[in-house]
Amino acid sequence: MRELFPAMFRLVALTWLSSAVGYKRIAAAVDGTIVSQSDFAGGRIAGYQAVQEVVNPLFEELELTMACCSDAKPVADEIAAKINLNEIHEKDKEAMQKEVEERYKDKCSKVDLRDSMEKGSKECRYAFIFSNAKFADLRYQATCVPAQMCSANVAGMTEGKIALYGVVLRIIMKTYGKLAYIGQGYQGACTAGMNEVNKGNIDYFYKARPIMWGSTELGKLPPSIEVPGMGKVGVFDAFEPCPPDPYKGYLYIFDNRAWDKNASITNATQLVKEVEKLRKEKDAKEKAKKQLEALQRTLGEGAGEGAVLRKLQADIVL
Repeated sequence: MRELFPAMFRLVALTWLSSAVGYKRIAAAVDGTIVSQSDFAGGRIAGYQAVQEVVNPLFEELELTMACCSDAKPVADEIAAKINLNEIHEKDKEAMQKEVEERYKDKCSKVDLRDSMEKGSKECRYAFIFSNAKFADLRYQATCVPAQMCSANVAGMTEGKIALYGVVLRIIMKTYGKLAYIGQGYQGACTAGMNEVNKGNIDYFYKARPIMWGSTELGKLPPSIEVPGMGKVGVFDAFEPCPPDPYKGYLYIFDNRAWDKNASITNATQLVKEVEKLRKEKDAKEKAKKQLEALQRTLGEGAGEGAVLRKLQADIVL
């Protein structure tokens, strides 16, 4: 079986290696004395924000600064630790800001744009929260399948059809969840799309189209998968045979079942739980099927559906 899916097994290594890139945000707590004495920053809070972005390449966009003063100075370290341990992990920046401000409203205060132009106070300690430049959004996984490989009746299951190849991929790859997208195009675009998905470069393929009225943008449609250089395969076309074109490939993108949607991390424990849940569901269905067959034999062919249903309600517990 391994020989039938060489690209797929290379993909596993790429996916799991690329997951070790840190959480969505990163933070640092800095004493106000250090901020005020920074010549490069001019002693100002906003200037020190810029200094940190230069010094630490992981610090991308500043999302929030909190000032913790007097007896509450140590709380700035607590805030930074909560962010760095991913214990505060709201998806949206606004939600994260609200969570931090609400949780520490009696001890610390948000440093707004106007306040950030002031000099750092030696009476305060500041928690700077940035987006993580190396964060990878691995909510999806992908593999690019050469059209010639797709056109074969792989494992006697695919009949050379586009959609059925995706079914086989899901069976073999335990981390593949719901099929989110099938695209077709030249091998270069297909391989590039696969790599960007598996690196977690969400902006490359997950986009919200603008709603336009002439030259005016009225809003945006919900985000959807659009891979550069690839054409989306529609539902009906997916059950057509794959053409054995040596220059083309099919890109299959799946939900990542090991992705914790709440914490924005890949989680092996989450995957084990998901697989165990599916196994129990399958076992329960098999158990129910056998019980139903035994029940029908016991009641005889002449028993009506009502009698079978009542017996099931009384005896079968999944």
